[in-house]
Amino acid sequence: MKVQNQNPQRSSRSFCLGSERRLKKTAQFEKVYSSRQSISDGRLVVYAFANNTDKSRLGLSVSRKLGPAVLRNRYKRTLREAFRRTRHEIPTGYDYVLIPRPQSTISTRLYCDSLIHLCRKLHRRIQQKENRPSKK
Repeated sequence: MKVQNQNPQRSSRSFCLGSERRLKKTAQFEKVYSSRQSISDGRLVVYAFANNTDKSRLGLSVSRKLGPAVLRNRYKRTLREAFRRTRHEIPTGYDYVLIPRPQSTISTRLYCDSLIHLCRKLHRRIQQKENRPSKK
């Protein structure tokens, strides 16, 4: 027996983080890193670069230092989910690269809180830097 989708307007694809929302190429990551706009707390390091669109994109950099592939993949899944849940609360128009720091608990809720706080703070810092008068 085939189950009908109760709400045809909201398919499972509407909840995923599509390929247009991700950074994949090395050049994209290098552009974000070269901007030198970063902020961190005990859980996460966030790099940001303005992408001149109305959407934010996500890149993940999970080091082998964090553990075996199973654990690194768990970090990635958790960070993607945190970004997906908070993408309406963080400033748009940026490419974000997230780097998790080693910790004992990998929690979506904790990453959501960190992501919102860090992205907003970084956005304010970038705006202040842009509004400063330039020296000659």
